[in-house]
Amino acid sequence: MVVYADVLVLLNFYIDYFLILATEKLCRCGAKVWRRLFGAIVSSLFSLVIFLPEMSPIVSLSVKIFCSATTVMTVFGFKTVRDYLWRMFVFFSVSYSFAGSMLALSTLFSVSDIVVANSAFYCNISPLMLLGATT
Repeated sequence: MVVYADVLVLLNFYIDYFLILATEKLCRCGAKVWRRLFGAIVSSLFSLVIFLPEMSPIVSLSVKIFCSATTVMTVFGFKTVRDYLWRMFVFFSVSYSFAGSMLALSTLFSVSDIVVANSAFYCNISPLMLLGATT
């Protein structure tokens, strides 16, 4: 399957924005809209790792932690170590819940146009289907 960088970044921007929003709601902490948008931009740019050669599990985990730490710092800033680690945990939990949901949906509906490489997610999905999946 061909992966288009512009579609990849836009799809991940959309998904990341809602992952950030869910994290914000679950942590009961506020973030300004511009910080959420900037965090989603930063996070979506990390999806370009899909074009890198396959990484070992340790390197992949390190990249995930770095990307998540950067996203959480961008959106929520740093107040205390405890708050920061809690937001990281919630962001990981929300992200992995989304990944599990996408895996379940792709298995149930036999979707073959999904690519997950180096922990980046890409699929050929119509904008209408994406809106429906978000709700």
